[in-house]
Amino acid sequence: MRSSFYRDEPLNCLTGYSEEKAKDMDTMIMEYFQDGLSHIVVEKETNQIAGARIIAVHKRENADTPRVMESAEMKKIWPFLHQLDENSNIFKLYPDMDSYVELFMASVDRRFRGQGLATEMYESAIPFLKDRGFRLVKSCFTSPFTHRIGKKLGFRELTRRFFRDYRDESGEVVFTNAEDKDEAVVGALEL
Repeated sequence: MRSSFYRDEPLNCLTGYSEEKAKDMDTMIMEYFQDGLSHIVVEKETNQIAGARIIAVHKRENADTPRVMESAEMKKIWPFLHQLDENSNIFKLYPDMDSYVELFMASVDRRFRGQGLATEMYESAIPFLKDRGFRLVKSCFTSPFTHRIGKKLGFRELTRRFFRDYRDESGEVVFTNAEDKDEAVVGALEL
């Protein structure tokens, strides 16, 4: 994760990498691994980790619990993502639902990219989660590639936001080096 997602995901590219940021991300991922739904993909011949799919369970009773980030980078990213979550408002849209799962992170090692692994991780997650009784999957697509995968799989767009439009509490643009086309799209898929 540190050599791929932490460095290559679009929001992570905009804020840069630090050990403090990696620690924030590690803490979050280890928490999500506790749900028992995340998995890694291992290349058979070399036994190298080719990719990882991180899946988080979100429960209604914990919906308002804020996450505290320590690194300067995550203090920029997390409020942006939190606002997207608030705008998508899953528990209001689905008042009878007490929990849902989020395809939080998909990461493919650079050596294994361009072979369809990310698509396969998205596609295989859907029946895996449905078989475990989940009725709704959410994902925040921050790259054009993952957004295309989400559309192909039938994710319904709930909200979107361009990175360049996000401002901090003082009104300053946070992601100053974002391109006009850079955006995050939150989608949901009913199972």
